[in-house]
Amino acid sequence: VLASPITMPSGGTVGRVTVFRNVTALVQAERLKDELVMQMSHELRTPLTVLRGNIELLRILETRNLSQKGISFLNKTVEHMGTLERLINQVVDVSSIQAGRYDMHRCSLDLNEVLKERIEAWRPEMESRELQFDTEIPEQPLPLHGDPSRLSEVLDHVLRNAYSYTLPGGVVNLRAGRENGHVSIVVQDSGVGIQTNEMERVFDRLYRGTAADAGPTDSRGLGLGLYLSKHIVEQHEGTIRLNSLPEKGTIVRVELPAAKSAR
Repeated sequence: VLASPITMPSGGTVGRVTVFRNVTALVQAERLKDELVMQMSHELRTPLTVLRGNIELLRILETRNLSQKGISFLNKTVEHMGTLERLINQVVDVSSIQAGRYDMHRCSLDLNEVLKERIEAWRPEMESRELQFDTEIPEQPLPLHGDPSRLSEVLDHVLRNAYSYTLPGGVVNLRAGRENGHVSIVVQDSGVGIQTNEMERVFDRLYRGTAADAGPTDSRGLGLGLYLSKHIVEQHEGTIRLNSLPEKGTIVRVELPAAKSAR
C-alpha cells in the first residue's frame, strides 16, 4: 500500500492518493519456487546416496586390484560426492526454514559428547591440510537441552570455515566451557580473515565473501553455513558472534543456555 497526500499551491492538503498493489501472485510464486527447490533437492538425495554407497563398496572390495592412481581417483570421487551431498542438505535445510518446516528434536544432552565426536571427525581433515588443531574441553559434563544433530551441524559449519580459510601451517583452536549460566564454544583460527566491510553480511543467506575461494575446492560452499548456524543457535535461545581481522584470523563464539540444573 502506497499513500501520497494531494497538496494545494497554498500548502493545504485536499486529499490523498492511495495505491493498493496485490502481491498475492508474487508470494505464491516465491512459495512455489521454494517448494520446487526443496523437491528437486530431495529427489537428488536418493541417487546420490546410492552412487556414493556403490563407490564406497567398490573402494573396499577392489583395493587389492587397483593401482595407487585408481585408488586415488576413487577417494577423490567419494570426497566430491560428500561435498555434493553436503550442499544438497544445506539447500534442503534452507528451504525448510523458508517454509517453516525446519524440525528440532531436543533432548537432555552433554555437549562434551557432541564436541568429542566432531573433534574426532575433523582431526584427520585438519592434519591432511597440515593445520595444527588444538582443543580444550573440560572433563566435567556440559549439560544442556538441545538437538545434538543440529548442534553437530553448527560445529561442522564453523570448523569447515576455519579449515577452508586457514592456510597450511596455520592453527585452529576449539575450546568450550561453562560461564554465567551458559555453555560456550569458541573456534579461533589464524586464517585469511574477513574484510571489515563484509562483517555485517557474514550471516546472510547465500553470502560469500572475497576470501570464499581461498580454501580447497572440496570445502567451498554456497554461503549457507553461517546462515544455518545462526538459525540453529537462535532456535536454541543462544547467540553466535564472529570477530575477524584480515590476514589475522577469525573467532566465532557460540553461547547456549546451560541446563537449568547446571546453572
